[in-house]
Amino acid sequence: MGKQTLLGVVGAIVLGFMAWRADAKDAWIFGVCALALILVIAFLNFRFADAHPAEAMLEGAEMLALQHQVLAAKSIEAPKDSPVIPDPAGKPPDPNPPEAVDQ
Repeated sequence: MGKQTLLGVVGAIVLGFMAWRADAKDAWIFGVCALALILVIAFLNFRFADAHPAEAMLEGAEMLALQHQVLAAKSIEAPKDSPVIPDPAGKPPDPNPPEAVDQ
């Protein structure tokens, strides 16, 4: 959300500069476009933050660290092992080593 907001602010500044350089009778069009851009960005940010609060607050490595902490929590069951599914276009998967004691 931070990058999207930054893009909206830069867009509004660019539209403001264009309005400053335009004729006085046409400057209101750029003002309306800048206002519409800010309102759309604010609405989209609100909808995303309402639906995904953790993702809205965290970015990249922070989100990954949160997922690691959630998986490491004692109250949550560890993910189950899934069977190996072979690639239909590739070679078959290597068999698992036997469960016997090494000699």
